[in-house]
Amino acid sequence: MLNFTKRTAAAKRERVSLYAELFRNLFTDGTHKHEMLKLVQHDKSNVIASEPGRAWQSRSGFCGLLRRFTPRNDNRVFAFTLAEVLITLVIIGVIAALTIPNLLQKYQEEALKTAYKKTYNVLNNAYKMVIAENGPLECNYYRKDNKTYSSTTDCQTFYSKFFNILKVAKHCKNNALQNGCLPEGGYKNAESVEKENGMSDEYISNRYAGCPALTGMTFTNGDSNLEAVILADGQIIIYKSYWLHMFVDTNGKKGPNKWGYDIFEFDIGSLKIKSEPVISYGWTSCVLVEKGGKTPQEMYNSAILNK
Repeated sequence: MLNFTKRTAAAKRERVSLYAELFRNLFTDGTHKHEMLKLVQHDKSNVIASEPGRAWQSRSGFCGLLRRFTPRNDNRVFAFTLAEVLITLVIIGVIAALTIPNLLQKYQEEALKTAYKKTYNVLNNAYKMVIAENGPLECNYYRKDNKTYSSTTDCQTFYSKFFNILKVAKHCKNNALQNGCLPEGGYKNAESVEKENGMSDEYISNRYAGCPALTGMTFTNGDSNLEAVILADGQIIIYKSYWLHMFVDTNGKKGPNKWGYDIFEFDIGSLKIKSEPVISYGWTSCVLVEKGGKTPQEMYNSAILNK
């Protein structure tokens, strides 16, 4: 049987108070060491015995309390071995190599989607303001009897009013590349993009036969008639005053400056006759996509429709 020293509640409170006072004095002048020794001797009876010749100090007595505040004389040092550290670093490196590229790709994709969505909203809000102030303008594509028609009578008027609404920081009315409205080196034209995609000259000629904006214009060496504006937030709009479409770099000169990533075609048009014209994704055949990029419709579905 275990034998415990019985104390009244009052006696216990008195002893705890005395212990606290002795500890305070111990850390100040040390004048009560002999009193502490007496208490230790007195607490010898306050132990838990389990078998003859063996005893453990009581956790509730002074010996137990003093033991908690007394460091053990143990010089052993516990540490990882070099092999364990190296194995851990190798594991961390492998996990990082597998996950970081995917995380960076996801981040870039989300950033490009956000930039596209912002561009889409900015262009359409400005377009609606032009129509609200001036009424319908004859500058748009439209569909009739399953055929595509266009009207360009008021395009110069439209662009003039359109850019008055947008916050334009710089306007290059010609030689956009040389005058600093395009990124250094410009953008690839249709021939360069399609050849990198493995397409033949015949394919390029047939597909872009009705797209003089992409085949007859050089974005890299400059085009004397190429016009562009840089908006206050850095977006770049490439256009000509008689075009029904624009090419927009959604994040400006930041990069990657690639078709299907941050530069897309936007068209002024309506898919049905008499429906309200809007600035939509490039739905004509005159679209460029560099390897790994998205078509204007794919980016529209992803960024605007969340598909």
